Amino acid sequence: MSYKISDFTGDLGRRFSDIIDNHLFLLFFVVFVIFFGMCGIWFDSIILSDNVDWEAFPNKFNTLALFSYSAPLLSVTIFDSVVRFFIKFNNDKNNIEIDLMVWFTILSIIYLSIIFILFAIGAKSGVLFSFYSAIACLMVLLFWALINIDNPSYRKIGSTNSPTGSNDYDTLLRGE
Repeated sequence: MSYKISDFTGDLGRRFSDIIDNHLFLLFFVVFVIFFGMCGIWFDSIILSDNVDWEAFPNKFNTLALFSYSAPLLSVTIFDSVVRFFIKFNNDKNNIEIDLMVWFTILSIIYLSIIFILFAIGAKSGVLFSFYSAIACLMVLLFWALINIDNPSYRKIGSTNSPTGSNDYDTLLRGE
């Protein structure tokens, strides 16, 4: 089976839609990944400080802080997606969409390159708060959400008594 870029963009559109529609995932993403994940950035300036300086607060989100938050999140996301791919490949070799994985890999490499270029520009800018680094961090968060929206760990388990007659989310996505 041969895939076109439109197949990839269609899957990407579905993932965006799923992020908005899956309130449990969205809540987990905002509370745990964004709020608690960035705890190391805002904790020092709000909790540990005797004098909270709200005007200086955005400067805590400097390039080094955003990169220190983004790099582990990005590496865990990539590692987890590769492991999930190989588990799926090992379990069901006939149902793996290799062409789609090739598109995903190529476009992910381009996307990740853009992220690192933006962080490099932010680091070289010499300003306390860099919009380039902020955009790169937002891109990392978007990448995490797009990769993990299909992760069974972040999905509410369906019931076999549901109107679809299945609790297998992947089967429902494939339309089987």
